[in-house]
Amino acid sequence: MKSSQQILGLPVMSIEEGLQIGEANHLVLNQRGTVDFVMIKDKTWYLGLKTIPFNTVQGFGENALTVAVSSVLIPAQDNSQAVELLKKGFYLNGLKVISNKGKILGVISEYYFEENTGNITGCQIILKGSESPAGVISRQSIS
Repeated sequence: MKSSQQILGLPVMSIEEGLQIGEANHLVLNQRGTVDFVMIKDKTWYLGLKTIPFNTVQGFGENALTVAVSSVLIPAQDNSQAVELLKKGFYLNGLKVISNKGKILGVISEYYFEENTGNITGCQIILKGSESPAGVISRQSIS
């Protein structure tokens, strides 16, 4: 299990070329609660971000994210599926956490996902009136 913050900012390494091909910039979520793409900022960032399909990531390491080859990078504007998800605006950080009775409990400050599947496993909450995380809500507790 990894947190989104553990991934963002990591170098992206191509195993075949043995080179850094970019840096993880954003995780693209879908409505089912799964990470579908990783947005990558590369040396030609001024031409736009690139995407990597989640299923092409070989490893989420402590010091780098690895892919087999650099050809898995797809310019964001050429990836209609990623663009549609980004337009729909599926995100977790900053969302309000509301009880079944309609009371605002706090906000999500972080989320965790399974490295093999991309499935969100839980969300860290900061309670209303606090600045420190209070704990993690498991996926099963979220509706």
